[in-house]
Amino acid sequence: MNRCRLNLFYALPALLTAFLIVAGISPAMAADGEYDRTAPSGEIQWMDEYSGWNNDCSFLEIAVDVIEQPAHGEVFPRPEIKRIPKKAVRGNSGVCAGRKMKALVLYYTSEPGYRGQDRFQVRMKVRGQDPAFFIYNVTVE
Repeated sequence: MNRCRLNLFYALPALLTAFLIVAGISPAMAADGEYDRTAPSGEIQWMDEYSGWNNDCSFLEIAVDVIEQPAHGEVFPRPEIKRIPKKAVRGNSGVCAGRKMKALVLYYTSEPGYRGQDRFQVRMKVRGQDPAFFIYNVTVE
């Protein structure tokens, strides 16, 4: 199981919830979301980003766990520095927009030569909140 702690959380704008955006799923739980992605065989491919901030623009601590690795590849989170997007719609994001933030970026790599379907599951947890679960379906070309 991969586990990374984050101080910020942001994912695709379409995934915004009242509190934050999340990604991941548990087999025993209903998915909070499901995503379809495409990846070239044997190459590193971006899957999603996680970051977050409080209303005062300070870091929001987040834990992300890959709870099921794909059958035909590997998912790995990589900490990176991003900027709070101008389109963010959480709290006073207009004041925070453009500031640097910590982010966890999920990347996927298939086995070399593999083509077909793959999938993985991720759980995201913010202190004081229930975890959120998403599933990623990957078409490897």
